[in-house]
Amino acid sequence: MKTSENYIKFVYYIWSKFYDSFIDKPFEFNRNKVIKKLNIKKGNKILEIGVGTGLNIPYYPKNCFVIGIDISKSMLEKAKNKKSKCKIQLKIENAEKTSYQNNSFDKVIATYVIRVTPNIKKVLNEISRVIKNNEIFVIVDEFKTNNKILNLLDYIKVFLGWGRDYKIEELIKNTPWKIIFNKKLKAPLNTRLVILKNIK
Repeated sequence: MKTSENYIKFVYYIWSKFYDSFIDKPFEFNRNKVIKKLNIKKGNKILEIGVGTGLNIPYYPKNCFVIGIDISKSMLEKAKNKKSKCKIQLKIENAEKTSYQNNSFDKVIATYVIRVTPNIKKVLNEISRVIKNNEIFVIVDEFKTNNKILNLLDYIKVFLGWGRDYKIEELIKNTPWKIIFNKKLKAPLNTRLVILKNIK
């Protein structure tokens, strides 16, 4: 069962009304520590895909420029209200095909986004195109386990617009990405922090 872009927009239009106060709470993680994993340098240009309501925005350091993209206009409206220390630009864009030139970004991040994307391979290849060679893509998401009962929850998650679980090793096959970090986080189910390196 796959979700279409229109269905995701519809679901997240609804979720945007109470995402920060209700939906995000069960999936909380240490956003400050995750942002630090980007190892942001002065002047770095960061792309956040699926920026949503902007929950990561307050944690970016002041010495960088962040572009946050999302397909949900209602989510981005919420993100505009988040306080930031750095320069932020928010845009409606689909991560499967962005408007940016090759090698435009120094780092990329996505939190609870990969699982929702209808065409993940397209996203991985597109992110590889717009990020510089040997740079990193930081991901926080739920990934598939060997627990059959938990895996059955995929059908409910897809219906709710929360996507489905995948194995990161399968996702990066035949892509330019290499796993350099993979660790379980103190968050529900099999939420992991995964760092990929772009090897074009």
